[in-house]
Amino acid sequence: MRSKVLRVLKYLKRYTLQLTALLLGLSLFWIGLWQIDLICAPYIWQDKKVIEVLPFWYMYNTEAYVMFFSWVMIGLFLIIVALWYWD
Repeated sequence: MRSKVLRVLKYLKRYTLQLTALLLGLSLFWIGLWQIDLICAPYIWQDKKVIEVLPFWYMYNTEAYVMFFSWVMIGLFLIIVALWYWD
């Protein structure tokens, strides 16, 4: 049991940077897609009203699309870089 824990800790220590980049990329990717979905839903369901995209932050839709689409692209970039440098 102890050797398995040590093996996992050694693995985590070796790939800390790659794991961090992968998790950050995944979170940016999924949160960006979720927020774009929240913006698009009123237009799909014909219920056009001003929505609160981020907590206490009302914004124009074009600003929100650009910001969250860039989150998705940065997330994809981080995922690709993390997987590229993985041994």
